[in-house]
Amino acid sequence: VRLMHRQNALLRELSLGDFRALLRALAKDPAMLVWLDGSENRRGHPNENFAREVLELFALGIGNYGEKDIQEAARAFTGWGSEGREFVVRNDHHDGGTKTIFGKRGDFDGEQAIELILAHPACPRHVARRLLREVVSIEVDGGVVRALAREFVAANWSIARTVELLLRSKLFFSREARRARIAAPVELVAGSLVDVTKTYNGR
Repeated sequence: VRLMHRQNALLRELSLGDFRALLRALAKDPAMLVWLDGSENRRGHPNENFAREVLELFALGIGNYGEKDIQEAARAFTGWGSEGREFVVRNDHHDGGTKTIFGKRGDFDGEQAIELILAHPACPRHVARRLLREVVSIEVDGGVVRALAREFVAANWSIARTVELLLRSKLFFSREARRARIAAPVELVAGSLVDVTKTYNGR
């Protein structure tokens, strides 16, 4: 529970800032490492759960990496884990050998793997697509994704500035976007609670 509380605080602190800082911080978050078996990822017996989720869900999206990239990234993350409430690197569990990630070779560690992921051209596109899906519509045109990705990078990877750009855009107010996105049950409940709180406080 304490680890989840800390993760929640981390998300509140960084989720509107630089996506790169958010990814770096979440990759070392103890709750995340516990959930994705980070401490089980050891030299000679790499556990791919953490590497797979970083590539698939957090940073690149399906189709922008291969199974070999996952396997090699998992080797780079060996030794990462948690001890109590803290992130730790167990050097005796780290695989220091040469790895090949996205066609680049080196004795990569976890931090270097994160930098390779952030440098991948699919990363800003993946974030842009996720923002469009959350704010505008589930179905988004590839050209729009690429355009927003360029704006995202130009905004120094700022999530808040990119969302603001979206909310001021013609796309957001377009006929096609109107009612294109259906709120999930949790979103409806959260929105209702906010409205009730405003009404109560106003009285």
